[in-house]
Amino acid sequence: AYSLDGGATWTRFNNQHPNGALPGGCLAVGAKGGSGGINCIYVPGNNGKAVYRKSTDPITDPWRYLPFPGYPTGFGNWVQGTTIYRYIVTADKTVPGTFYILVNNTTQPVGSPDSNYWGVWKTTDEGDNWTRVYANKLDAPSFDYWHGILKCTPNRTGELYYTPGRDYPSSPMQYSGDGAVTWTAVPNVLNCRNFGFGKAATGSNYPTIFMEGNVSGVYGLWMSIDNAATWINLGTYALNRIDPINGLTGDMNVFGRYYIGMAGTGYIQGDFVYGMRLAP
Repeated sequence: AYSLDGGATWTRFNNQHPNGALPGGCLAVGAKGGSGGINCIYVPGNNGKAVYRKSTDPITDPWRYLPFPGYPTGFGNWVQGTTIYRYIVTADKTVPGTFYILVNNTTQPVGSPDSNYWGVWKTTDEGDNWTRVYANKLDAPSFDYWHGILKCTPNRTGELYYTPGRDYPSSPMQYSGDGAVTWTAVPNVLNCRNFGFGKAATGSNYPTIFMEGNVSGVYGLWMSIDNAATWINLGTYALNRIDPINGLTGDMNVFGRYYIGMAGTGYIQGDFVYGMRLAP
């Protein structure tokens, strides 16, 4: 479904995934191009094939399988199960039609790409054609396999962050400033379980980063206003709950505000100045 009023109301797409209901997975919405339509890529769970819509597609048009080199009708095995929180497709909203997607997997079913496809791939034409810009695993110990998260930095062309997620306590958060061609470890940050972006601080050119993980060996919720050079601790557990965090994002309109989606106890709104509270 899609919303045109900030999530207050939702409209169901006339046509759903061609293979029917496939729960889980992830979705990225691209920047509006000249046509002003909806350009998005949907990667479902349960090993479903990725599908996409171009900005020229009316809402009534069917989803199309995402083409990939050697697999013009798409392939599956992006996200293995509905319990796997893998967010591996992201849009660079400073450049219409540009997306990045992570191919991993150590075991491949018939019809899926083998390990020669490992790496980060990029499209600049809304999903029609893809080029591999990084031909390796982003995190060798984890094989980029389970709860990885790949996100473009808002308002920063070609800048991305990646974490292998909650299962790898010794793995670093990764950063790329050249469109995913090269990657470096973020200093002092390990076991980043989740992260998101919010409005930049006054005088800063970088959006605020909110992160759950370890900074210099200390676990907690953290915030950075200088592109991960330094971190501010926001607390250890959200409202003292040990319920796992399944979603974390900042507010792009209010500096210091962030939202946390818990695994089973609702969601929480936090403010750098005022602390945390249960969201209405």
